[in-house]
Amino acid sequence: MTPRIPFTISVFGLFLAIGLLFSQAQAAPDLEGAKKVVQKIADTGISEVIGADVSYDEKIERFRKLFDTWFDMPAVSRFVLGRFWRTAPEEEQKRFIEQFRELNIYTWAQRFNEYNGQKLVVTTATADGDGGAFVESQIEREAAKPMVVLWRLRLRGSEWKVVDLSIEGVSMAITFRSEYAAKLSEPGASVASLNALIAAQSRQLSSQTRR
Repeated sequence: MTPRIPFTISVFGLFLAIGLLFSQAQAAPDLEGAKKVVQKIADTGISEVIGADVSYDEKIERFRKLFDTWFDMPAVSRFVLGRFWRTAPEEEQKRFIEQFRELNIYTWAQRFNEYNGQKLVVTTATADGDGGAFVESQIEREAAKPMVVLWRLRLRGSEWKVVDLSIEGVSMAITFRSEYAAKLSEPGASVASLNALIAAQSRQLSSQTRR
């Protein structure tokens, strides 16, 4: 004889099952949304920055806005500094976020003049935990195979933000983290001295790009 399950238990089990299904649905990242964000970044960068008929200073300002809108620079900065972030004064933490952003902006600005109609095509997206995604894209090039760019994004509230780029398998965040860890391990080094070095690098890149 099959044992009879009390009504209260069966109802509780039903609601528990519904709750689990709902939580799983909520946890599943919106991969299509992540792909759309990457495509929007690429399209905006080409139409409003790289390919726009505006001055160099205006391009930099537009690129800065693009960074502020779609990249989680505070999170990237914390990862890049690693253990050195925790011991840095708050003022130097804020300065690092600003200087690191500017360095990235002027580094990419060097490539503005190299643009010759190349297109970025978003190909696939896979989940990265509950609130993250990896979006793969390819930059089409003449007389060469496409360059693979992997975007790592995290959900911040309801919005996707970029936290890393890997170009042909090389992570930008990990590369910077390794480089800065080596510099900060030198005798007498500090986040303040690293900030000064990054600021000098940005000024040099800005000067070179303007030529």
